[in-house]
Amino acid sequence: QTLALDWDLGLLIGYFLAEGNIAFHGATPGFIETVHAIEERYFANDIIRICEEKFGITGSIRLKLTGKKTKEGCWVVRICSSILSKLFRGLLYPEEYTAKAKHIPWSLLGGPQDFIAGVVEGYWRGDGHYDGSRVISSSRKQLVEWAQRALLILGEASGLSFEQNDYLGRWRLRYASKASCAALRLIDKKLYARIRVIESIHYEDLVYDFEVDHPEHLFK
Repeated sequence: QTLALDWDLGLLIGYFLAEGNIAFHGATPGFIETVHAIEERYFANDIIRICEEKFGITGSIRLKLTGKKTKEGCWVVRICSSILSKLFRGLLYPEEYTAKAKHIPWSLLGGPQDFIAGVVEGYWRGDGHYDGSRVISSSRKQLVEWAQRALLILGEASGLSFEQNDYLGRWRLRYASKASCAALRLIDKKLYARIRVIESIHYEDLVYDFEVDHPEHLFK
């Protein structure tokens, strides 16, 4: 069987990258859970819809009233499917599984644009906010960098910054804003950056210029 890379699958992967985890029966992946804030019931419903329409799997939603991270309660979505759990385990984690080691293969950037857009949208819904522009905030650098490259493929310029804290720090990806568009422009599939300062520096040594003909080689 084949699995189409489309908008809904991208959304599901994005939701999972932001809010999901895998529960195991011994060493075998057993089911998938995602956790959403009390005002995010729509996201929980969307995950249920995608799993029913795309995989024929009926998930469940329950309201958890107490927890360490929230006093208002949260929605817990459970998808009981060992096949889907194994798929996400193999696709979105390194060989040695740890709950905090999610990553997304760079090769998926070669998928259809509606799939790529779905991943970014789902990830933003789970780990993002809107303050005049869209902002994705995460401690997982690889996920944020993947999203930035995905946005470039979609023709969207963005800005990436790092904020140190007492834990792992947070990467912030800001896009869909006038500020990001002012600094970077994507024209005819070429990325242009605004030059702020030009300085003359005396240099005497070898200079190397490397070019790689590969879809993952993007301006960074």
